[in-house]
Amino acid sequence: QLQSVSEEFLEEQILSTYRRMYNRFFAERGGLDNEEYAEIAYEELEADPVEVMRQTYEKLNLPEFGVVEPAFREYASGLKSYQKNKFSALPDRITDRIKAEWKNTFDEWGYLLDRNNDENRVNPHPIAQASA
Repeated sequence: QLQSVSEEFLEEQILSTYRRMYNRFFAERGGLDNEEYAEIAYEELEADPVEVMRQTYEKLNLPEFGVVEPAFREYASGLKSYQKNKFSALPDRITDRIKAEWKNTFDEWGYLLDRNNDENRVNPHPIAQASA
């Protein structure tokens, strides 16, 4: 039989692990060369996957995007009918805790912390800025 854990323990583990992981990531990503790392906003990838992959190839100095572009285009065309999963809203207590525990991450990536706002992204993503 598997070990059982309380919801409180599981909640604490998820929140603290995410916070520690991303705090460390933000502290250390500056040590990566520009060609070793690319951030991709989901919203941008969803809107124009082939162009975002082209920009990512360029940023990372990956060779021959033209060779893989047809495969990216074919895959992206297959996603047009994809329906995203829908989830129930989390209880306010958990949402408020996430906002507090992960505030640094929301701030770093330019997300508002307004639960009533459907468009929570407020800042353009770095890859969008590079292509502008």
